[in-house]
Amino acid sequence: MPYDTDEMYFDPVLQMYVLTPVCAQRIGLNMEARVRQRGSVNGEILIKQTLQTVSMQIYQFLHSRVMDTVYQDYILACNPEARPVLQRALEQQLLYYWQDGNLSRSLDKNKRALDIDKIAQGILENTNIPSLHHSLTYVGRW
Repeated sequence: MPYDTDEMYFDPVLQMYVLTPVCAQRIGLNMEARVRQRGSVNGEILIKQTLQTVSMQIYQFLHSRVMDTVYQDYILACNPEARPVLQRALEQQLLYYWQDGNLSRSLDKNKRALDIDKIAQGILENTNIPSLHHSLTYVGRW
């Protein structure tokens, strides 16, 4: 079953894991201070939307690589070996997003093609999940 920690929680509406501001702080991002500096009225909402967008980007990347997304989502939600791999990828994507912005919304199609961080992509493609005997981007049948 999905479970929450101080650094990542399972959003039942989105059906995906989302990082928390605590995790962002641990990897060196003080999102609250940056949002306050920009003068955002709804800072908490902006932070939540940013963290959700990062999750959507990573899940979309993963879904684009497999044949059975329902089973992949089950693995992500319930396999304890997949969780730290997903969290590391989400952390790298958040750092990339925070530095370069949301390239998935760029009007330039060349920039849109760069919306996933290469380190996050490498983590997802190259980290073997022992109980599965392959990575989270396995393209065959589960």
